[in-house]
Amino acid sequence: MAVKRGAAFILITAILFLCVGVSTVAQDTDGILTAGNVTPNPGDTFSISLYLDANTSLNAFRLLVTYDQSILTFVDVEDGAILSGIGTMVREVDGEPLTNEVALVWNEADPVEENGLLCKLKFTLSESLQPGAQTTVAVAGDPEEGWCLDGDLELYEFVPVSVKVMVAYPCDITFDGEGITTDIALNTPVSDVVSELESGGYTDVVIRDKDGTDKLWSALVGTGDTILASGNVFTVCIPGDLNNDGTESVTDYVILRSQLLNPGILSGVYEKAADLNNDGSVSVTDYVTMRAHLLAR
Repeated sequence: MAVKRGAAFILITAILFLCVGVSTVAQDTDGILTAGNVTPNPGDTFSISLYLDANTSLNAFRLLVTYDQSILTFVDVEDGAILSGIGTMVREVDGEPLTNEVALVWNEADPVEENGLLCKLKFTLSESLQPGAQTTVAVAGDPEEGWCLDGDLELYEFVPVSVKVMVAYPCDITFDGEGITTDIALNTPVSDVVSELESGGYTDVVIRDKDGTDKLWSALVGTGDTILASGNVFTVCIPGDLNNDGTESVTDYVILRSQLLNPGILSGVYEKAADLNNDGSVSVTDYVTMRAHLLAR
Protein backbone atom coordinates (compact mmCIF):
# COMPACT_ATOMS: atom_id res chain seq x y z
CA MET A 1 0.00 0.00 0.00
CA ALA A 2 1.50 3.31 -1.07
CA VAL A 3 0.99 6.10 1.46
CA LYS A 4 1.44 9.86 1.33
CA ARG A 5 1.17 11.39 4.80
CA GLY A 6 0.57 14.93 6.00
CA ALA A 7 1.24 16.16 9.57
CA ALA A 8 -1.70 14.00 10.60
CA PHE A 9 -3.77 11.36 8.83
CA ILE A 10 -7.05 11.85 7.04
CA LEU A 11 -8.75 9.03 5.27
CA ILE A 12 -11.29 10.28 2.81
CA THR A 13 -13.13 7.96 0.55
CA ALA A 14 -14.84 9.76 -2.24
CA ILE A 15 -16.63 8.42 -5.26
CA LEU A 16 -16.51 10.82 -8.17
CA PHE A 17 -19.42 10.85 -10.58
CA LEU A 18 -19.92 13.42 -13.36
CA CYS A 19 -23.49 14.61 -13.14
CA VAL A 20 -25.49 17.64 -12.07
CA GLY A 21 -26.24 18.79 -8.54
CA VAL A 22 -25.57 17.38 -5.08
CA SER A 23 -27.32 14.54 -3.31
CA THR A 24 -26.95 12.99 0.12
CA VAL A 25 -28.10 9.72 1.65
CA ALA A 26 -29.70 9.89 5.08
CA GLN A 27 -28.26 7.55 7.72
CA ASP A 28 -27.14 7.48 11.35
CA THR A 29 -24.03 9.63 11.05
CA ASP A 30 -22.08 12.42 12.75
CA GLY A 31 -22.01 15.01 9.96
CA ILE A 32 -23.08 15.84 6.41
CA LEU A 33 -20.79 16.38 3.42
CA THR A 34 -21.89 18.89 0.78
CA ALA A 35 -20.33 20.08 -2.47
CA GLY A 36 -21.26 22.35 -5.36
CA ASN A 37 -21.58 21.69 -9.07
CA VAL A 38 -18.44 21.73 -11.20
CA THR A 39 -18.32 22.65 -14.91
CA PRO A 40 -14.69 22.42 -16.09
CA ASN A 41 -13.49 22.63 -19.68
CA PRO A 42 -11.76 19.66 -21.35
CA GLY A 43 -8.18 19.42 -20.09
CA ASP A 44 -8.81 21.67 -17.07
CA THR A 45 -7.41 20.95 -13.62
CA PHE A 46 -10.23 21.85 -11.25
CA SER A 47 -11.20 21.55 -7.59
CA ILE A 48 -14.20 20.05 -5.83
CA SER A 49 -14.77 21.76 -2.48
CA LEU A 50 -16.11 19.48 0.26
CA TYR A 51 -17.92 21.17 3.14
CA LEU A 52 -18.85 19.70 6.52
CA ASP A 53 -22.22 20.58 8.04
CA ALA A 54 -23.93 19.41 11.24
CA ASN A 55 -20.53 18.66 12.80
CA THR A 56 -20.75 16.76 16.09
CA SER A 57 -17.01 16.97 16.97
CA LEU A 58 -14.49 15.63 14.48
CA ASN A 59 -11.14 14.09 15.45
CA ALA A 60 -10.67 11.14 13.06
CA PHE A 61 -12.14 10.09 9.73
CA ARG A 62 -11.61 7.97 6.63
CA LEU A 63 -13.17 8.85 3.29
CA LEU A 64 -13.01 6.99 -0.03
CA VAL A 65 -13.06 8.91 -3.32
CA THR A 66 -14.16 6.80 -6.29
CA TYR A 67 -14.18 8.17 -9.84
CA ASP A 68 -14.03 7.20 -13.51
CA GLN A 69 -10.31 7.10 -14.32
CA SER A 70 -11.05 7.22 -18.05
CA ILE A 71 -12.45 10.73 -17.52
CA LEU A 72 -10.72 12.06 -14.40
CA THR A 73 -7.18 11.97 -13.04
CA PHE A 74 -6.71 12.61 -9.32
CA VAL A 75 -4.08 15.31 -8.71
CA ASP A 76 -4.02 16.21 -5.02
CA VAL A 77 -6.02 17.11 -1.92
CA GLU A 78 -5.76 20.50 -0.22
CA ASP A 79 -6.54 21.17 3.44
CA GLY A 80 -9.70 23.14 4.12
CA ALA A 81 -10.28 26.03 6.49
CA ILE A 82 -11.32 23.94 9.50
CA LEU A 83 -8.43 21.44 9.67
CA SER A 84 -4.95 20.64 8.34
CA GLY A 85 -2.73 17.64 7.77
CA ILE A 86 -4.72 15.55 5.30
CA GLY A 87 -2.99 12.41 4.03
CA THR A 88 -3.77 10.29 0.98
CA MET A 89 -3.61 6.52 0.62
CA VAL A 90 -3.84 4.42 -2.54
CA ARG A 91 -5.14 0.87 -2.32
CA GLU A 92 -3.35 -1.96 -4.08
CA VAL A 93 -4.75 -5.23 -5.44
CA ASP A 94 -2.19 -7.95 -6.20
CA GLY A 95 0.53 -5.33 -5.96
CA GLU A 96 -1.13 -2.96 -8.45
CA PRO A 97 -2.52 0.42 -7.30
CA LEU A 98 -6.20 1.06 -8.00
CA THR A 99 -6.58 4.02 -10.33
CA ASN A 100 -10.27 4.79 -9.86
CA GLU A 101 -10.22 5.68 -6.17
CA VAL A 102 -8.17 7.41 -3.51
CA ALA A 103 -8.56 7.38 0.27
CA LEU A 104 -8.05 10.39 2.52
CA VAL A 105 -7.23 9.99 6.20
CA TRP A 106 -6.95 12.37 9.15
CA ASN A 107 -6.87 12.23 12.93
CA GLU A 108 -6.07 14.70 15.69
CA ALA A 109 -6.28 14.53 19.48
CA ASP A 110 -7.97 17.95 19.68
CA PRO A 111 -11.38 17.68 17.99
CA VAL A 112 -12.62 20.12 15.36
CA GLU A 113 -15.97 21.62 16.36
CA GLU A 114 -16.57 24.00 13.43
CA ASN A 115 -18.53 23.57 10.22
CA GLY A 116 -16.95 24.73 6.99
CA LEU A 117 -14.55 23.79 4.20
CA LEU A 118 -13.15 20.33 4.92
CA CYS A 119 -10.87 20.00 1.89
CA LYS A 120 -10.53 20.51 -1.85
CA LEU A 121 -10.10 17.56 -4.22
CA LYS A 122 -8.15 18.41 -7.37
CA PHE A 123 -8.66 16.53 -10.63
CA THR A 124 -7.73 16.91 -14.27
CA LEU A 125 -10.48 16.38 -16.84
CA SER A 126 -9.80 14.43 -20.03
CA GLU A 127 -9.23 16.60 -23.11
CA SER A 128 -11.31 14.32 -25.36
CA LEU A 129 -14.73 15.04 -23.83
CA GLN A 130 -17.46 16.99 -25.57
CA PRO A 131 -19.47 19.85 -23.98
CA GLY A 132 -22.34 18.52 -21.90
CA ALA A 133 -20.65 15.20 -21.07
CA GLN A 134 -21.25 14.21 -17.46
CA THR A 135 -19.83 11.98 -14.76
CA THR A 136 -20.25 11.67 -10.98
CA VAL A 137 -17.94 11.94 -7.98
CA ALA A 138 -19.11 10.25 -4.76
CA VAL A 139 -17.54 10.74 -1.34
CA ALA A 140 -18.38 8.40 1.54
CA GLY A 141 -16.96 6.77 4.64
CA ASP A 142 -14.51 3.95 3.86
CA PRO A 143 -16.03 0.56 4.72
CA GLU A 144 -12.72 -1.33 4.77
CA GLU A 145 -11.41 -2.35 8.18
CA GLY A 146 -7.78 -2.59 9.18
CA TRP A 147 -6.49 0.86 8.25
CA CYS A 148 -4.98 2.02 11.51
CA LEU A 149 -5.08 5.55 12.81
CA ASP A 150 -2.82 6.89 15.54
CA GLY A 151 -4.38 6.65 18.98
CA ASP A 152 -7.60 5.09 20.16
CA LEU A 153 -10.00 7.45 18.39
CA GLU A 154 -13.52 6.78 17.21
CA LEU A 155 -13.97 7.25 13.46
CA TYR A 156 -16.31 10.04 12.42
CA GLU A 157 -19.21 8.93 10.21
CA PHE A 158 -20.41 11.11 7.32
CA VAL A 159 -23.57 11.28 5.28
CA PRO A 160 -22.05 10.63 1.81
CA VAL A 161 -22.28 13.05 -1.10
CA SER A 162 -22.42 12.68 -4.88
CA VAL A 163 -20.92 15.57 -6.85
CA LYS A 164 -22.15 16.26 -10.36
CA VAL A 165 -19.54 17.33 -12.90
CA MET A 166 -20.42 18.45 -16.42
CA VAL A 167 -18.10 19.53 -19.21
CA ALA A 168 -18.72 23.25 -19.77
CA TYR A 169 -20.33 24.59 -22.91
CA PRO A 170 -18.52 27.33 -24.88
CA CYS A 171 -20.10 30.38 -23.29
CA ASP A 172 -19.11 33.80 -21.93
CA ILE A 173 -20.81 32.88 -18.64
CA THR A 174 -18.63 30.42 -16.73
CA PHE A 175 -18.90 28.82 -13.29
CA ASP A 176 -16.18 28.18 -10.72
CA GLY A 177 -15.56 25.04 -8.66
CA GLU A 178 -18.38 25.98 -6.29
CA GLY A 179 -20.93 26.56 -9.04
CA ILE A 180 -20.75 30.37 -8.79
CA THR A 181 -20.57 32.79 -11.72
CA THR A 182 -19.17 36.32 -11.50
CA ASP A 183 -19.43 36.89 -15.26
CA ILE A 184 -22.82 38.63 -15.28
CA ALA A 185 -22.64 42.43 -15.37
CA LEU A 186 -24.73 44.85 -13.36
CA ASN A 187 -28.10 45.81 -14.88
CA THR A 188 -28.34 42.62 -16.96
CA PRO A 189 -31.88 41.36 -17.66
CA VAL A 190 -32.84 37.71 -17.31
CA SER A 191 -33.49 37.48 -21.07
CA ASP A 192 -29.84 38.29 -21.89
CA VAL A 193 -28.48 35.65 -19.51
CA VAL A 194 -30.88 32.97 -20.75
CA SER A 195 -30.02 33.77 -24.38
CA GLU A 196 -26.27 33.61 -23.70
CA LEU A 197 -26.50 30.26 -21.92
CA GLU A 198 -28.79 28.74 -24.54
CA SER A 199 -26.57 29.94 -27.39
CA GLY A 200 -23.67 28.17 -25.67
CA GLY A 201 -25.56 24.88 -25.57
CA TYR A 202 -27.24 24.86 -22.14
CA THR A 203 -30.85 23.66 -22.07
CA ASP A 204 -33.88 24.14 -19.80
CA VAL A 205 -32.51 27.45 -18.49
CA VAL A 206 -34.49 29.05 -15.65
CA ILE A 207 -33.42 31.88 -13.33
CA ARG A 208 -34.94 32.12 -9.86
CA ASP A 209 -34.65 34.79 -7.19
CA LYS A 210 -33.21 34.19 -3.72
CA ASP A 211 -36.64 33.01 -2.54
CA GLY A 212 -36.93 30.39 -5.30
CA THR A 213 -39.45 32.20 -7.52
CA ASP A 214 -38.98 32.17 -11.30
CA LYS A 215 -37.96 35.64 -12.52
CA LEU A 216 -39.57 37.48 -15.43
CA TRP A 217 -37.45 37.94 -18.54
CA SER A 218 -37.50 41.71 -18.06
CA ALA A 219 -36.25 41.50 -14.45
CA LEU A 220 -32.60 42.12 -13.61
CA VAL A 221 -30.40 39.22 -12.53
CA GLY A 222 -29.01 39.81 -9.03
CA THR A 223 -26.52 38.41 -6.56
CA GLY A 224 -28.05 35.41 -4.80
CA ASP A 225 -30.21 34.36 -7.76
CA THR A 226 -29.94 30.75 -8.90
CA ILE A 227 -29.56 29.52 -12.47
CA LEU A 228 -30.97 26.14 -13.45
CA ALA A 229 -29.34 24.94 -16.68
CA SER A 230 -28.96 21.46 -18.18
CA GLY A 231 -29.91 19.96 -14.84
CA ASN A 232 -27.30 21.95 -12.89
CA VAL A 233 -27.98 24.52 -10.19
CA PHE A 234 -25.65 27.54 -10.17
CA THR A 235 -25.45 30.71 -8.07
CA VAL A 236 -25.08 34.30 -9.27
CA CYS A 237 -22.57 36.73 -7.77
CA ILE A 238 -22.46 40.22 -9.30
CA PRO A 239 -19.67 42.42 -7.87
CA GLY A 240 -21.23 45.57 -6.44
CA ASP A 241 -24.76 44.18 -6.03
CA LEU A 242 -25.09 43.40 -2.33
CA ASN A 243 -28.88 43.41 -2.01
CA ASN A 244 -30.03 41.16 -4.89
CA ASP A 245 -31.51 43.94 -7.06
CA GLY A 246 -28.97 43.64 -9.90
CA THR A 247 -27.70 47.21 -9.56
CA GLU A 248 -24.98 49.10 -7.69
CA SER A 249 -26.52 51.93 -5.67
CA VAL A 250 -26.29 53.94 -2.47
CA THR A 251 -28.02 51.03 -0.73
CA ASP A 252 -25.10 48.75 -1.61
CA TYR A 253 -22.68 51.47 -0.47
CA VAL A 254 -24.37 51.61 2.94
CA ILE A 255 -24.32 47.80 3.22
CA LEU A 256 -20.61 47.71 2.38
CA ARG A 257 -19.89 50.38 4.99
CA SER A 258 -21.82 48.36 7.58
CA GLN A 259 -19.80 45.26 6.69
CA LEU A 260 -16.55 47.13 7.35
CA LEU A 261 -17.81 48.47 10.68
CA ASN A 262 -19.38 45.17 11.73
CA PRO A 263 -17.83 42.22 9.83
CA GLY A 264 -20.22 39.31 9.46
CA ILE A 265 -23.23 41.20 8.12
CA LEU A 266 -22.46 39.79 4.67
CA SER A 267 -21.69 36.14 3.97
CA GLY A 268 -21.51 33.72 1.06
CA VAL A 269 -21.98 35.21 -2.40
CA TYR A 270 -22.98 38.57 -0.91
CA GLU A 271 -19.62 38.90 0.82
CA LYS A 272 -17.94 37.78 -2.40
CA ALA A 273 -19.87 40.47 -4.31
CA ALA A 274 -18.49 43.11 -1.91
CA ASP A 275 -14.90 42.14 -2.77
CA LEU A 276 -14.72 44.49 -5.76
CA ASN A 277 -10.98 44.12 -6.36
CA ASN A 278 -11.16 40.32 -6.01
CA ASP A 279 -8.31 40.09 -3.50
CA GLY A 280 -10.13 37.64 -1.23
CA SER A 281 -11.28 40.08 1.46
CA VAL A 282 -13.66 43.01 1.92
CA SER A 283 -11.67 46.12 2.78
CA VAL A 284 -11.60 49.91 2.65
CA THR A 285 -10.25 49.58 -0.89
CA ASP A 286 -13.55 48.02 -1.99
CA TYR A 287 -15.45 50.80 -0.19
CA VAL A 288 -13.45 53.49 -2.00
CA THR A 289 -13.92 51.68 -5.32
CA MET A 290 -17.71 51.56 -4.94
CA ARG A 291 -17.78 55.22 -3.92
CA ALA A 292 -15.85 56.10 -7.08
CA HIS A 293 -18.33 54.10 -9.18
CA LEU A 294 -21.29 55.99 -7.73
CA LEU A 295 -19.66 59.43 -8.05
CA ALA A 296 -18.74 58.74 -11.69
CA ARG A 297 -22.38 58.37 -12.73
